[in-house]
Amino acid sequence: MNQREWVETTLKKGTILTPHDAMKGCKTIRLASHIEVLRKRGMNIVTHIKVANNGSRYAAYQLLKGKKR
Repeated sequence: MNQREWVETTLKKGTILTPHDAMKGCKTIRLASHIEVLRKRGMNIVTHIKVANNGSRYAAYQLLKGKKR
Protein backbone atom coordinates (compact mmCIF):
# COMPACT_ATOMS: atom_id res chain seq x y z
CA MET A 1 0.00 0.00 0.00
CA ASN A 2 1.43 3.38 -0.97
CA GLN A 3 1.14 6.56 1.10
CA ARG A 4 -1.89 7.96 -0.73
CA GLU A 5 -3.75 4.66 -0.38
CA TRP A 6 -2.96 4.66 3.34
CA VAL A 7 -4.34 8.21 3.71
CA GLU A 8 -7.50 7.32 1.77
CA THR A 9 -8.09 4.10 3.72
CA THR A 10 -7.54 5.83 7.05
CA LEU A 11 -9.99 8.63 6.20
CA LYS A 12 -12.60 6.09 5.03
CA LYS A 13 -12.38 4.43 8.46
CA GLY A 14 -13.69 7.69 9.96
CA THR A 15 -10.39 8.81 11.43
CA ILE A 16 -9.60 12.52 11.63
CA LEU A 17 -6.10 12.61 10.21
CA THR A 18 -3.34 14.98 11.31
CA PRO A 19 0.18 15.40 9.92
CA HIS A 20 1.53 13.68 13.03
CA ASP A 21 -0.73 10.66 12.40
CA ALA A 22 0.40 10.50 8.77
CA MET A 23 4.06 10.64 9.75
CA LYS A 24 3.61 7.78 12.20
CA GLY A 25 1.26 5.75 10.00
CA CYS A 26 2.90 5.89 6.57
CA LYS A 27 6.03 8.02 6.94
CA THR A 28 4.77 10.94 4.84
CA ILE A 29 5.36 14.63 5.41
CA ARG A 30 3.21 15.49 2.37
CA LEU A 31 -0.25 14.92 3.84
CA ALA A 32 -1.69 18.15 2.39
CA SER A 33 -0.55 17.08 -1.09
CA HIS A 34 -2.23 13.69 -0.74
CA ILE A 35 -5.42 15.38 0.50
CA GLU A 36 -5.44 17.70 -2.53
CA VAL A 37 -5.22 14.74 -4.93
CA LEU A 38 -8.00 12.90 -3.12
CA ARG A 39 -10.22 16.00 -3.24
CA LYS A 40 -9.63 16.28 -6.99
CA ARG A 41 -10.76 12.65 -7.26
CA GLY A 42 -14.06 13.67 -5.65
CA MET A 43 -13.60 12.86 -1.98
CA ASN A 44 -15.43 15.28 0.33
CA ILE A 45 -12.63 16.12 2.79
CA VAL A 46 -12.89 19.06 5.18
CA THR A 47 -10.05 20.77 7.00
CA HIS A 48 -10.22 21.60 10.69
CA ILE A 49 -7.60 24.02 12.03
CA LYS A 50 -6.39 22.95 15.47
CA VAL A 51 -4.19 24.75 17.98
CA ALA A 52 -1.54 22.79 19.89
CA ASN A 53 -0.73 23.40 23.55
CA ASN A 54 2.25 25.54 22.51
CA GLY A 55 0.04 27.77 20.35
CA SER A 56 1.10 26.44 16.95
CA ARG A 57 -1.62 25.65 14.43
CA TYR A 58 -2.03 22.51 12.36
CA ALA A 59 -4.60 21.01 10.00
CA ALA A 60 -6.73 17.95 10.72
CA TYR A 61 -8.59 16.33 7.83
CA GLN A 62 -11.92 14.52 7.94
CA LEU A 63 -13.84 12.68 5.23
CA LEU A 64 -17.51 13.63 5.12
CA LYS A 65 -20.13 11.24 3.85
CA GLY A 66 -21.69 12.03 0.49
CA LYS A 67 -20.34 13.80 -2.55
CA LYS A 68 -18.75 17.21 -2.78
CA ARG A 69 -21.06 20.11 -3.48
